[in-house]
Amino acid sequence: MMDYMKHRLLTFAFAAVVMLAPLAAFAAKDEEETNQWEARMEGYASPVRLPDAGTSLTWLMVIVLAAMALASMLKNAKRTHLD
Repeated sequence: MMDYMKHRLLTFAFAAVVMLAPLAAFAAKDEEETNQWEARMEGYASPVRLPDAGTSLTWLMVIVLAAMALASMLKNAKRTHLD
């Protein structure tokens, strides 16, 4: 009986934390913080941005990580370091 009550209490506490966490994050958001400009960028005639770039390096990283994940899934689990 006690284990069931503990489990139920922990479940309720976890659900309360999950439901109230977005409210706490929303309450902590400061409106003034979202519209701040960086002091180094003020006074320029044109907008300061990085030049537009392609996504090729991102795709290359995705392919490399996918190959590493596939290689780790296909390794022999019975192989030891003594081979």
